[in-house]
Amino acid sequence: MANALIWFRNDLRTIDHEPLLRAAAADQCFAVQCIDPRQFETTALGFHRTGPFEIADTPELFTDFRKQIEKHCEARPPLGEPSQINCELPEGLEAGEIPTLNSLGRLSQSKDDRCLNRFPGGQTAGNQRLQEYIWDEDRLRVYKQTPNGILAPNDSSKFSPWLAHGCISARTIADHVRRYEDERVENKSTYWMIFELLWRDYFRWITRIQSWTSSNRQKKTKRSTIGLVQPAAENQSSNRPTETTSAQINIRNASGSETSPRVLSRERLPNRGWSRTKSRVLAAA
Repeated sequence: MANALIWFRNDLRTIDHEPLLRAAAADQCFAVQCIDPRQFETTALGFHRTGPFEIADTPELFTDFRKQIEKHCEARPPLGEPSQINCELPEGLEAGEIPTLNSLGRLSQSKDDRCLNRFPGGQTAGNQRLQEYIWDEDRLRVYKQTPNGILAPNDSSKFSPWLAHGCISARTIADHVRRYEDERVENKSTYWMIFELLWRDYFRWITRIQSWTSSNRQKKTKRSTIGLVQPAAENQSSNRPTETTSAQINIRNASGSETSPRVLSRERLPNRGWSRTKSRVLAAA
């Protein structure tokens, strides 16, 4: 008997979820989601936490990224839901209860009548928002003219909360846009919705690159081809290479004397060790 285990992380949905679709073909398919209490903690700033190239080769400019994507790629249609999932927990094992906000240390907040926007969580609510905004209210037709008016519910799509939590995928939105263009109208607003999804993908890849660069600076000494990279303001008397977290540094030339301070761009620092995972346009949340 073949068993499969699905670990839901930031992708708690059944539509356009390839691992779930494959796992559903097993004799037994078990789905697990771990609710981490740290997601409900307060940050140090007082806020609640709640393609055609490899990631390392993501262009520095969004325009270059967009042109390559638009030339070489197109989002595939979203995957459907599994038709059936067989799951029977072993004897003696209980699924457990879904925790409440109170049990996680977060008190439920009272609703403010002045608030015009509500964001109930989950895949069902996310798909309802897609249906409402694109089809029922026909707001995609004027999307490019209204996104800066953020107060009214239909000033912009308001898809972000469901995208961020993986309740809907970017491919699902792109699929709605393509069908809308076929059935109703194709204009600057429909293009702009895809344009914004590309922005989202771009920032995800750039963030991964910058996160690696920042982490790597804390682990390795940066060396230039003409000498050792050292902080501009300290450790000047030591011959031992010293790591710097500042962009402004001094470079010692071959004779040992310092040149004037300069700022090195990320491109001039070593780029070895970047993840070789290939990026995909309009990746699943």
